[in-house]
Amino acid sequence: MIARRRDTDGAMCIFELTGTTGGPRHLHHHQDEWLYIVHGELELEVGSQQRPVRAGEGVRLPRKGVHGWSATGDKPVRIVKVYQPAGQDGRVFPRGRRISWRDAGP
Repeated sequence: MIARRRDTDGAMCIFELTGTTGGPRHLHHHQDEWLYIVHGELELEVGSQQRPVRAGEGVRLPRKGVHGWSATGDKPVRIVKVYQPAGQDGRVFPRGRRISWRDAGP
């Protein structure tokens, strides 16, 4: 976790994930989400559209928009995610644990 809800007075939370799979299709009712690809590549699905997102690129995922992603290639993908406002980061990402996509849940 780079910045927790309590670090930003609820304005946002920021964390980094590394993985080789992906995130299931889902939406956020109360938060916008930003993804920045540090290294690797994802296939991003937003609504019915799909497109690759590569290292050095970022994308905004507005609240209430269905989205999901999957890693492409054979190497782990590292991403920085920002949620604004922060939401319930403490319940999703327990303190002191290394975060992987498996921990993130839907």
